[in-house]
Amino acid sequence: MPETDLFEDVALEIRSLDGGRFEVRLSTAAFGEVAAEFIPPVDPGTLGAGWSGAARDLDAPDEGTRTEISARDFGSELFTALLPAALRRLFDPKRAWLDEQDPEGRDRRLRLRLHLNLEDGALRPLAALPWELLHDPDFKIFYGHGRRRLLVRQLGSPQDAAPLAVQPPLRVLAVAPSPRGATPLELATEARALKETLQENDRLSVLPLAGPTLDETLRALERERPHVLHFMGHGSFDAATGEGRLLFEDGAGGAGPVDGELFAELLADSPAARRHLRLVVLNACRTAEMPRSPDRSPWATVGAALSLRGFPAVVAMQFPVADANAIRFSEVFYGALAGGEPVDVAVGEGRRALYVLDRHSPQWAAPVLFLRARDGRLFALPRQDEPPAALIAPTLFSQPHSGRRGSSGSSRLGIRSLEPWGDRPETTLDLRGPFEGRTIRDPALWQTEVLPRLKEFLYDAAKDRRPLHLDFAAHASIAFAAGWVLEAKSGLDVTLIQRQQGRPDQPWNPDDAPLPEGPFWKAEDDLILDESATDVAVAVGITWPVLADVRAYLARERLSVRRLVRATLSPEPSQSGVKSGAHCLALAQTLALRIRTHTQQEHPGTLHLFIAGPNVFPFYLGQLATGLGRIQMYEFAYGTGVPGAYTPSIALP
Repeated sequence: MPETDLFEDVALEIRSLDGGRFEVRLSTAAFGEVAAEFIPPVDPGTLGAGWSGAARDLDAPDEGTRTEISARDFGSELFTALLPAALRRLFDPKRAWLDEQDPEGRDRRLRLRLHLNLEDGALRPLAALPWELLHDPDFKIFYGHGRRRLLVRQLGSPQDAAPLAVQPPLRVLAVAPSPRGATPLELATEARALKETLQENDRLSVLPLAGPTLDETLRALERERPHVLHFMGHGSFDAATGEGRLLFEDGAGGAGPVDGELFAELLADSPAARRHLRLVVLNACRTAEMPRSPDRSPWATVGAALSLRGFPAVVAMQFPVADANAIRFSEVFYGALAGGEPVDVAVGEGRRALYVLDRHSPQWAAPVLFLRARDGRLFALPRQDEPPAALIAPTLFSQPHSGRRGSSGSSRLGIRSLEPWGDRPETTLDLRGPFEGRTIRDPALWQTEVLPRLKEFLYDAAKDRRPLHLDFAAHASIAFAAGWVLEAKSGLDVTLIQRQQGRPDQPWNPDDAPLPEGPFWKAEDDLILDESATDVAVAVGITWPVLADVRAYLARERLSVRRLVRATLSPEPSQSGVKSGAHCLALAQTLALRIRTHTQQEHPGTLHLFIAGPNVFPFYLGQLATGLGRIQMYEFAYGTGVPGAYTPSIALP
């Protein structure tokens, strides 16, 4: 961000009161907080009819004069309702401040931050209003475009996230699905325009991903570790259900629709997204559209769901968008971002470019910015004349501990339940007491002693939020439970020491290379064992095949399982089959995705996990498992020679 910029934040929060009434609260650093009655410009109960006056203009672009007047009038009504006389007296000095000459010669900018708590159903219809058309009737100017008067939406609590220090170039993963049967879009033109706009700027690079499935997109996130995810393609919104969707490909060239809630959940579960991704741009129709009914959840939308999941900034489109407008917005937006502008300024510049193209159409107000970061400066890019900043990787979901972001240095910790073990960390949790060799003395001790001690140890280790190095000489169930405790959204930087037979121990983390090209798992169909059951079993064979033993155990114990998921490492299980931390993470993520998306009817049941693999894998899978329901882990009794010699171990949660 240029050093001459000076931002003034004005927060405007709409709240619901008893009796169907509303209030708006204005807060600034100078004035504190002041409230006044808010009277919606349309009745939220008949929002569809009230909004139609401006919305139908989108279907009549040739009626230019009427469109300009309706958009401007509607925006003026929004402005008057949002800033009634009681608040205008405090807001007017801010408007005047914006146009005054700063004594230090800085450029002044005013940021309006509109906050609606969508947990309150009464406020949801108000979120569907096109606030980006906000128009100041006194100064005759829209707040939605330009670089001085900025408008952002905040759907959750603001985050104190420092700008991500990035050594250029800023990586943009451009995802461009074009499924068969969908209306053709100028995706190649948009991608080419992005490259041409940025080819002379070494501060941004575009990483194209053409024709992807959802799974391929998630894998590309782990492989490329982008700072920005740019989706260009088809989006939709069902006003009756309040559900938004993105259209990916299905692997055979057809359409693979993905609803916003699932997309946001999977993206939030991605370790690479948590560490690197600060901005999601959905250059697709109706991806910012909101439900107009108080009974419809915002989690079913696309843009809002990503913001509610905690992503610092999401840009999405609240109207249908023409190809030419989508392309022009991208060119101007990324040009401003590459120049070091905050994301809200870049969005304002993009809207201004659309306004200049056709100021008689409200399409310029289509881009919506959902901003969770306290300001719009997401990235710290060094100036051309200074050396690169020290790289840091703040996570999206981490919260400061005791008022600080963390301490320097890292903690090396050991967790031990097995013999033998050579050099071990000074700080080690010794869990050998409940065991005789590999076998636990009493199965109840998994829950009454092993799991409580593990939780206490890890919670204590994580409280100062320093990076952790975990060295396991432990059962796979303990590694899985450790990942479950230090779950993905904890935002902790965790490196695992992987012990390798006959080779030096290796530190593994999600950024390690190499990441082999897929497929990561063999192509194996699930086995349906009992249609009347609800439990699911997963047989994970990474270091050796386990399917025969798992089936023998299920048959012997007469465990009622509906579906048996076969997960066998590709091309074959082996002790050296996993190549890196990134490879292990990709295996865990693709398996978690498979479990989530292919076992909907079994969600009420228990997930039984049988894993043969390096401890890094169950740890990563444990980090991703908090949304998988009740989980029962199993340990294999080595040396018995008995088929299916498994015993239940840790149960979570």
